[in-house]
Amino acid sequence: MVGAVVLICLAVAQAQTGWLPAKYLGGGVPQLPRLTAIGGGQVVLEVTVDEAGNVAAVKPLKTTPPFASLLATEAQGWRFSPAVEERVDPARPDGRVRVAVPSKVAVIGMYRPPVLRGPTLGAQPNDLAAPSDDVAYPLNMVMPRYPPTARSGGQVLVEALIGSDGAMSETKILQAQPPFESAALSAMAEWKFKPAVRGGLPVSSYVYVLFGFPEIVGNK
Repeated sequence: MVGAVVLICLAVAQAQTGWLPAKYLGGGVPQLPRLTAIGGGQVVLEVTVDEAGNVAAVKPLKTTPPFASLLATEAQGWRFSPAVEERVDPARPDGRVRVAVPSKVAVIGMYRPPVLRGPTLGAQPNDLAAPSDDVAYPLNMVMPRYPPTARSGGQVLVEALIGSDGAMSETKILQAQPPFESAALSAMAEWKFKPAVRGGLPVSSYVYVLFGFPEIVGNK
């Protein structure tokens, strides 16, 4: 039994050697819609990044109007460093070469409703499609708290590195409007993920989460 576990760990380590996931280089976020009588929302997009680091396709997996179309349109213009994979060198069968390859990245939107407590109106998130195996996917998403010092709305874009075990090993704020940074990171720390899989083995990958904090209706 111990030997089997060791072999599995070695296989995972080998799969990770020479693999670099696609990583965000730049791009904007959609303007936060002014919410009055609607609730918050959840959006999960499967973004295909080509060998040049451009977004080739955006596939909605989970949507809530009006947030999904806004985020999908903006993500179409994002730029990435492409994923890099180590392969056998066709010129030297005993050698290895690192090449840029297409890959998939999860882009997620998590939007608070415009109230501090109580029921809200608005559509429920709609699951449209199952994720591909080679994209990390959230198993649970925790809504952030509204900072007590906030006087208006804002957004925070977080980058998280999801390891081959599904755990977050790094988080980094890419764009933010204070004082929402701490609330976004605290919520993100409670999220759980299914790791991306390539060649039958789990690999590390980045996910990008946009937290939206609308201005509270009727003041806080």
